Amino acid sequence: MKTQILIDNNHYIAIIEGRNYLIDTGAPFSVSENDHELNIDGINYYLNGSREIVSKVNDSGLICSHIDGIIGLNIISENVIDIDRNEMTISFNEPSMPNFEKRIDLNKKLIQMGGIQFDVTLNSKPCSAVFDTGAFVPYVSSDIIGNAPSIGNIEDYNPVLGRFRTTLHKIDIDIQGEIRTITVAKMTSQIQMMMSMIGVEAVLGIEALGAKRLRIDISNSRLEL
Repeated sequence: MKTQILIDNNHYIAIIEGRNYLIDTGAPFSVSENDHELNIDGINYYLNGSREIVSKVNDSGLICSHIDGIIGLNIISENVIDIDRNEMTISFNEPSMPNFEKRIDLNKKLIQMGGIQFDVTLNSKPCSAVFDTGAFVPYVSSDIIGNAPSIGNIEDYNPVLGRFRTTLHKIDIDIQGEIRTITVAKMTSQIQMMMSMIGVEAVLGIEALGAKRLRIDISNSRLEL
């Protein structure tokens, strides 16, 4: 199954059956504005109606497009998902996809806890990161950022913490020997405390990985770029 996507402020939105669904690996469950079934590749998934959660996303000001629902990790983990930023498409379980150059192995233990974790080097420091397609800017702990100077500020929204402001920094990311400079936001003390509970020092989205094509294959515990 292949369908179009919208990219709105680094958020990835799949258009399925005339509705807009935010693809969010950081959300453990899938929800919609109203109870209904979503058909993906011939399988019906029941989405609980949670107007409050969906409304928080729509009212956050981070996305211009209207969101009808969120496709979370419970559905993502049962499908092989390919995102193509060149074609602006998302595919579910499509066999014919181009070869990928890199494979990132995922931490199986954290997947079971409701996250996608992998090892990466940031600012020349090895660390564990969570892959979150719902993160429009990468977040990194103060220890990883170190003395990297601030280049500005950013305002963001978290469903638990509400609105907050933090600083932006430029650091290097090393993915299997390929080094690029990316802009990251410093974790607030509250976010850093939550992430430290699962041993994570960074939250990275698709943009941070620099991938034009991305395969999310949780059943085989890997990301392919």
